[in-house]
Amino acid sequence: MADELKYSKYFLNELPREQREQGFGKYPMFTIWTDDDIIKGSHCFSAMIMGPEATKVSHGPHLHKTPEVLVALGTDPENPKDLGATVELCMGPEMEVHTYSTSTLVYIPAKLIHCPFRVKEVKRGVLRLGTTKAYARYFMPFLVSKFHKDYPHIKIHLDEGSSLDMINSLVELKNEVAVIAKAADNPKVAFVPFSQEELVVILPTTHPLSRKKAVDFRELSKEPVIMKEVGSGTRKLVNELFIKNNCTPHVLMETSNSEFIKQLVQQGEGISFLVRAAVALELKEKKLATVPLKDQQVYLDVSFAYLKDASLSPPAKAFVGVLRKLWAGDIRPQDIGSLMAKILSQKK
Repeated sequence: MADELKYSKYFLNELPREQREQGFGKYPMFTIWTDDDIIKGSHCFSAMIMGPEATKVSHGPHLHKTPEVLVALGTDPENPKDLGATVELCMGPEMEVHTYSTSTLVYIPAKLIHCPFRVKEVKRGVLRLGTTKAYARYFMPFLVSKFHKDYPHIKIHLDEGSSLDMINSLVELKNEVAVIAKAADNPKVAFVPFSQEELVVILPTTHPLSRKKAVDFRELSKEPVIMKEVGSGTRKLVNELFIKNNCTPHVLMETSNSEFIKQLVQQGEGISFLVRAAVALELKEKKLATVPLKDQQVYLDVSFAYLKDASLSPPAKAFVGVLRKLWAGDIRPQDIGSLMAKILSQKK
């Protein structure tokens, strides 16, 4: 075993728990770190990778009893000299400002005051984004294409699930931004509405109710309903509709798969509720039918969400900026169709 060898202590690939939990090692940007507390007699050495997490760290003026070496490395294998970030470091009691954007080693003599240390910009990185399966299919390809046109060097990791799953993923720090419906309140999460989707009832084309100009909700309550899964914004809104109209749904099945729901409705297994954008093609091709509800239109508010108290990484800030520009100047949120039309018009 390596940890039984005489010189194993000089090979660092994991920090002691106290350093990982309380020291600079808790920041993912610090991939290598040592000092006298870790290896007795060692000077202070650290190596940093300039990813999105780097911008969340700012360190005030301080000094060390021993010299310190800081190494900032870029992550582009084709251009390792490019740091992919702009870093600002103050040195000496004069607070002399040094700015660099290439892979750099900084030697700091013992007892020399240094910092603040700030990562002002990250040009590359990873955006961890969450959304619902429906949005991943109908909207996100357009939005991601628009985003990559403006930010070609940012990689996106797209996570799918129910709106509630994605809210939890923000709290658990698995994702930074989510495009979802507000399926549940969470005091830690900020929701910014940017789209309003019309919720429609879908029926088989041969269903007697499809021939009506409008239906009372109580008529629908007699029908078997194929529901979206618990945790989805659509399910929450449909449940509220049944409560509002003093009805109890006859739930035949529940699923997270909108395509499966549409197939079952086409085969006459029941009715369902989906946003219009998800069934636009089937309605146009007359594979499904819809009928308006008497005296009520129902809209699902879709938001981009993020942690209230978190400092967003540059990729996340850039993504939020793209979303804000899409509906800038509009008094109310637009539907997805309007947003997609706007994205397509900007490509011309």
